[in-house]
Amino acid sequence: MKKLLFLFIPLTLIGCGDSDGNGNTNVDPNETNNVLIVDGVEYPLESGTLLNYGGQQGLYNIDLDIYSPGVVVPDCTENSAIGQGHDIYFEIWTSQSDYLDSMTYNIVEDESESVGNITFSDYILDYNSDIDEQNWLEISLGTVDVLKSGDNYTISWNLTGELGEVITGNYSGTLMYCDISNNEPLDPIIGTWVLVNEEIVGGDWGDSCRGCFMENDAGSPDTFVFTSSDVTKSVWECFPSDGSLCSDLVMYGPVNWVNVGSNMYEIFGEPLQVTFIGNNQMQTPFEDGDIVQTWERL
Repeated sequence: MKKLLFLFIPLTLIGCGDSDGNGNTNVDPNETNNVLIVDGVEYPLESGTLLNYGGQQGLYNIDLDIYSPGVVVPDCTENSAIGQGHDIYFEIWTSQSDYLDSMTYNIVEDESESVGNITFSDYILDYNSDIDEQNWLEISLGTVDVLKSGDNYTISWNLTGELGEVITGNYSGTLMYCDISNNEPLDPIIGTWVLVNEEIVGGDWGDSCRGCFMENDAGSPDTFVFTSSDVTKSVWECFPSDGSLCSDLVMYGPVNWVNVGSNMYEIFGEPLQVTFIGNNQMQTPFEDGDIVQTWERL
């Protein structure tokens, strides 16, 4: 889950020699293992943790922290790291509850909770568990490559910080796994959904505009993006006769949504009955039930 950012303080990152233990300059990231590199300055890494915050139906939130020497995680509790050093953090969404998928993960600006996404990331170069206010710096762009082999991970990253700093590095080794989910599953509606079918089951709609979902339609398929707290809907409309564009993109939200029970949701101030089909499809009524839309999870 997302860290609490107690204080953002812009830092000027200055290269230091080996004697002070803070960092080494002139580093080639391709020749150095277990290292965090910020604007060419090297900060050694030694260990890491995976904290499983729970999920369901092929979508789980696992947080990754990679620490320097001097920082120790003694037990499986949240924010339990003690000591002094460095840390780089990723809020990751993966398909498994107890390990990270081997794949390339992307930091996403819209914080959409889908497999392969990183919805938050930051790092700290002067972590000290004895003080309350920590100088976490947010990471805004980039990718993280993960390869799992047995109990070992090989992880590398190519990132850009919020202040424009270039952040690279890698880690190879085992990771301490902790399940702190308390068996509280994510709502099955959380994720990114794309319209794959629309069927008229009542009424007389003639040549009225429909959702764009067919291969040759001029518009893109509608999408729902549900996070744990809000939803955004993107809508294109096409003419049913030839798939030409009836209306261009209209976006609704983000607004809060509520699960009121029995797969009934309140969205945009209106009730929405959802029928889930397996893990990766759902159907929703539209226009007072005259139309049934089928959505597929990305």
